[in-house]
Amino acid sequence: MHTVMPECDTRPNAGGALLAARTGDAVATGTPLGRIGNLEVRLARNEAEIAAAQEVRYRVFYDELGARKDLFQAQNRRDADRFDPLCDHLLVFDTSLPGPE
Repeated sequence: MHTVMPECDTRPNAGGALLAARTGDAVATGTPLGRIGNLEVRLARNEAEIAAAQEVRYRVFYDELGARKDLFQAQNRRDADRFDPLCDHLLVFDTSLPGPE
């Protein structure tokens, strides 16, 4: 038995345009990308949601795992880096918990 795999472009970011086309509407509308039970996954829609994701990263990396902080991280209690402006930020929400959207 032979399995035929479609050819794919393996260059860095080769699929970026395709991903942008698939996720663009989901980002703009906040449409969930998937759900499992009470967990809902979507991309951050704005700077406030990206900042909230950075705050969660800070708590995990620095408070829980003990990573070393630089001055920015210590003052702002956010884990921000040079890749944040380029990346999508995947958010997971537990819809069974009360709280802001």
